[in-house]
Amino acid sequence: MCTIVGHYKDVIKSWDVVNEVIEPSDPDGMRASEWYQITGTDYIKTAFRAAREAGGPDIKLYINDYSTDDPKKRDLLYNCIMRPWFSYS
Repeated sequence: MCTIVGHYKDVIKSWDVVNEVIEPSDPDGMRASEWYQITGTDYIKTAFRAAREAGGPDIKLYINDYSTDDPKKRDLLYNCIMRPWFSYS
């Protein structure tokens, strides 16, 4: 991620950093990806920190997920980004 974001930071100003992290049917609402199984939510924090360091303070960073019009999924995503560890800047 650092190599790609760093290389294109002057051309591309926004990035999807993590993709599809929410799964309402899983017990804690987080998709049980291999990253999640290994690190818990640390991989999200690490990915955002690395993208911010590579892209600089003005880059726009996003979590990309589908069906966020579903209230349960939207609330899970909101709660995810409101956690204290999500402050990656």
